[in-house]
Amino acid sequence: MVTQSYQNLEIIIVDDCTPDRSVAIINAVLQEFPYRKRQTQIIHHEQNLGLAGARATGLFYSSGKYLLQVDSDDFIATEMVSMMVNAAEKNDADITICDFNYVYGNDNVVWKHVSPPTNNIDCMNDVLMGRIHASVCNKLIKSSLYQEHDITPTVGLNMWEDLSVMYKLMFFANKITYVPAPLYNYVLETQGSYTSEKMPYKYQLNAYQLIGQMDDFKSKEVVSAETEQAFVSRIAILEALIVMYGDIRDFDLNKSLFKDVTFKIAFTHPYIDVVLKLALVCELLNFRFGLRILKFVRSVKNKLRH
Repeated sequence: MVTQSYQNLEIIIVDDCTPDRSVAIINAVLQEFPYRKRQTQIIHHEQNLGLAGARATGLFYSSGKYLLQVDSDDFIATEMVSMMVNAAEKNDADITICDFNYVYGNDNVVWKHVSPPTNNIDCMNDVLMGRIHASVCNKLIKSSLYQEHDITPTVGLNMWEDLSVMYKLMFFANKITYVPAPLYNYVLETQGSYTSEKMPYKYQLNAYQLIGQMDDFKSKEVVSAETEQAFVSRIAILEALIVMYGDIRDFDLNKSLFKDVTFKIAFTHPYIDVVLKLALVCELLNFRFGLRILKFVRSVKNKLRH
């Protein structure tokens, strides 16, 4: 952030009990940029609250018109803030979205073109269905949108934490605009998928929590049939991930949360890959033997890959 071309910055850094030398490095860098040091607050957590907790702290201490969140492992283009603020001001936008890069450890950079619809409900539906990345990091958001609708990350919800606020922000946004340039860089270790690992149980609990929040939202707000279908499509994604990579016994205890997922959704969902579709179909058929075969094949492929 210190090298941004945009001058009028408020930089808030949340130290979520980091065990490394990150804070010392930040302080050393700020010594080289005195004008940025005056613009910077470092907030220290007394206990680790996770990503959602760090996001919530940043929101609490912020006072600017717009909010841009940058994760600690990522980096942004020097012109990002300037270009995003200019676009937001020009279009009077509540949310400004830019393209982003996936930056892999092998120096492979993949430009992801977002091309979002500018209608807020269409954009929300695309986020729910998985066509548009739900991250807050490639989005400049008016702080008033959070404040006026009491939207804040849920401490403890550390998987899908951005999705849990993004669909709400888009629902209430009056105007969305787009900057077609890869200004945000997500740094990833390898060009693989989340599904190469077993889902931690805490993430499975987060999925249940997210579904509960979505149901609560729908009970308070009037949504169209298309949006209702988009919510179910997201639940289908969560169900596919859990049955393939999570604790199936715990899933059985919470199966009622997924009652609206149908074969039609499983077969026609455009943003679930083939393996997860097969897992979802096996579950809907109660064909657990087929599910075990899929998991066995996955484990063999993972061993061969490593």
